[in-house]
Amino acid sequence: MLTPPVSFAGGCGGRYPEAPHLYKREGYYYMMLAEGGTEYGHRVTIQRSRRIEGPYEKCPANPILSHQDRKNPVQATGHGDIFEDGKGQWWMVFLGVRPINGSQLHHLGRETFLTPLAWSGDGWPVVGVGVGGEMSGRIEQSRFPEPPGEKTSSDRIYEDFRSGSFSPEWNFIRNPEPSRYLFAEGGKGLILRGTERELTDPEKGPTFAGIRQCQFDTRTRARLHRGAVEGQKGGLCAYLNHSHHYEIYLTVKGGQTFLEVSRRIYDLEAVEYARPHDINGYVDLIIESDREDYRFSYALEGEETVAVASGKTMGLCTEIAYPMNFTGVFLGLFSVRGETLFGEFESFQYS
Repeated sequence: MLTPPVSFAGGCGGRYPEAPHLYKREGYYYMMLAEGGTEYGHRVTIQRSRRIEGPYEKCPANPILSHQDRKNPVQATGHGDIFEDGKGQWWMVFLGVRPINGSQLHHLGRETFLTPLAWSGDGWPVVGVGVGGEMSGRIEQSRFPEPPGEKTSSDRIYEDFRSGSFSPEWNFIRNPEPSRYLFAEGGKGLILRGTERELTDPEKGPTFAGIRQCQFDTRTRARLHRGAVEGQKGGLCAYLNHSHHYEIYLTVKGGQTFLEVSRRIYDLEAVEYARPHDINGYVDLIIESDREDYRFSYALEGEETVAVASGKTMGLCTEIAYPMNFTGVFLGLFSVRGETLFGEFESFQYS
């Protein structure tokens, strides 16, 4: 720092003013803030000055974006940023959440949204329609420039682990240890080396690899080849944090392979389904979801799918969970204990 800190602008009336963005346009410096906290009072405000040091005048239409007390499927809108595209059109990107119907609970985490922006005759940015600012609904496709390169979508993922690598969509808990994520020789699949770290460990990362749940209605399938490692378990889970997760997995007890479904909420954990299975070949572990439930099923090689248990999405919501976070649910693979898994994870499909 070359000079001492100087305070030259405050908030516009909301609590926790934060995350300032500064723009210069037509002789004005505009300062955009997030206010109201990251919960359901979240909003975007703006103020401006001819001099960067101020004084700043507040926009008379503040907040320029807020869905508080509005019946909009997107809530907790804030942390906006504005830009002009190559066609001379202005836009705002911002954070928001999509609550479960009829509640103030969400489990998909904070997501990024886009809405058109215009400038009023007296030089203030206007979001959506009217004072108080609400994002526009559908946007005409013609407004968007063609994206460079190949179009992709993270809403549909098929990962064939026999290819020997992870695609960019994958995430890990804390810093992954590469020695725990191995691709078997000869293109046989992914081996997850488990440790004593359970999914419930609040400090050290367990062996876990997952992708973000991007929509309410999903179907996730993992194909797993069995083995026999006493005491180990591994499979597929819906994971919010160490104290809130549901999983379907294989485990070996007394030389028998069991298929189990368990759910963890705070410090309460229950095994909802536990049956021994004679598994020859592979087993598909499946988690399906809608706005209200996660449903767990499995399919042995060459056999029909069998539904075994379910759990409410409400149990994996940000507002319910401790500690609270805004990352949302991940759907992924995990392993606990043992130096090798039940053979290999052959593939992972999310749709």
